Amino acid sequence: MKNIIKDKIKNEAVLGAFQGFNSPNLVEIIGYAGLDFIVFDSEHGYMTAETMENMVRAAECSRLTPFIRVPQNERQYILKALDIGAFGIHVPMVNTRDDAEKAVYHAKYYPRGGRGLAFSQRSTCYGVGVDKRKYLEECNRETMVMVHLETRQAIENLSSIIEVEGVDILFIGPTDLAQSLGYYGDPSHEEVQEMIAGAIGLIVDSGKVPGVFVTDPVSASKWVELGARYLAGGVSGICAKAFLDFKDKFKNNH
Repeated sequence: MKNIIKDKIKNEAVLGAFQGFNSPNLVEIIGYAGLDFIVFDSEHGYMTAETMENMVRAAECSRLTPFIRVPQNERQYILKALDIGAFGIHVPMVNTRDDAEKAVYHAKYYPRGGRGLAFSQRSTCYGVGVDKRKYLEECNRETMVMVHLETRQAIENLSSIIEVEGVDILFIGPTDLAQSLGYYGDPSHEEVQEMIAGAIGLIVDSGKVPGVFVTDPVSASKWVELGARYLAGGVSGICAKAFLDFKDKFKNNH
């Protein structure tokens, strides 16, 4: 396996989207539109492993790197997400170094971690013609771990979370962070924005890669200028805005 995103973020910013509902066709459209990656959201979404497996296939068909946000930082969720062929995991609510270590441990094979090994799964081509040793080495190298910083506690513990080997992206969730700070539904609040900017600076200084959830191109550009190289919006929000703009332009002309 070769994870294109892992190489790309070394030199440039990448753009993707979270999708929380089952639609392989839409996944293909997103890929053909030129986005870099897709995150199938099984934390807030209602998809099963079986439906996500088909969307992983759709992503691969359209040259879109597939990731999965797991519901919780637990072995069975991480194992299943990777076994169906995701190139990495997003792990919600990582608040401490121990949380980050746990995520990496479940995502990596021995000797780095304790991910369960079976050569009967899609990720291993069902064992057909697989060089087992090569697979294990490549998988440990290419599988990405993205930890979500979504609370005041996570930001306060950021220096120790950054130190965890195997964490590829430290991903900031502005909406939950705002809620944690007492600004419900207001991620644009000055204190929230300052905390995000400070976290990005700390991550960049450490040599790690910061990521941020974004809702529009303007905010995305702002974080990229500060050093963020992994940006993702929401498929539902992007579609809703596109249809609203389409409707408004139609109404204004008729």
